[in-house]
Amino acid sequence: MANEVSIAVSLSYSKNGVSAIREESFKADVAGDSMTHAIQSVGTGYELLTEVGQVGTAGWYFLKNLDPTNFVEFGEGDNEFAIKLLPGESTVFRASDPIGGKADTGDCLVEYMVIEL
Repeated sequence: MANEVSIAVSLSYSKNGVSAIREESFKADVAGDSMTHAIQSVGTGYELLTEVGQVGTAGWYFLKNLDPTNFVEFGEGDNEFAIKLLPGESTVFRASDPIGGKADTGDCLVEYMVIEL
């Protein structure tokens, strides 16, 4: 099969009479057949997303910070944070290594989905 994953992103800006919008969507192939979808409490010390180990080769990630107050940072190792999600924010990206997170000042619930490449 082909095109098993569909991704759509949109970003818009409007301030002081200046506006811009960018939308993209595409499909991607995956060789594997596993995925995981979970909600995890992420603490203030770096920890891997626990269910990622259920996926052979991690590929596409969806992350959402469910906490109403604190931010969460994500990356491939402690002090290697490339992603910061404020309360209620989400993102989609592709990574070849397992991802972990670290909450700001208190434990945060994080929803995630990982699709094998």
